[in-house]
Amino acid sequence: MPANRVTVLPEDLIASGQQVSLHADELLAAHTAAASWVESSLPYLPAAGAAALAAKSAKWQTVTTTLTGRLGEHSDALHGSAVGYQRVDEANAVAIGAVVEGLTGSAD
Repeated sequence: MPANRVTVLPEDLIASGQQVSLHADELLAAHTAAASWVESSLPYLPAAGAAALAAKSAKWQTVTTTLTGRLGEHSDALHGSAVGYQRVDEANAVAIGAVVEGLTGSAD
């Protein structure tokens, strides 16, 4: 196989998209649990410490939203790429079939 040739298996793209989506779900669950723990601990901290921790938690929640959003976008892109490659493969099969039929008078 030439070094510049790329082989794409749509099912691998779909599996990768599912894995990225699962990672996003796990990340969101872990960060949500941590944020809940921080929230529940605030009443037991000195006021300045509670304010600092609440501010940091708010920033962390923004980062969590950004990260899970990006992972979702990557998952969607992997799924979309799989669909695109499948469509190209199908179109190429039709084109090759037409050439074969033109040469032999039959697509079989």
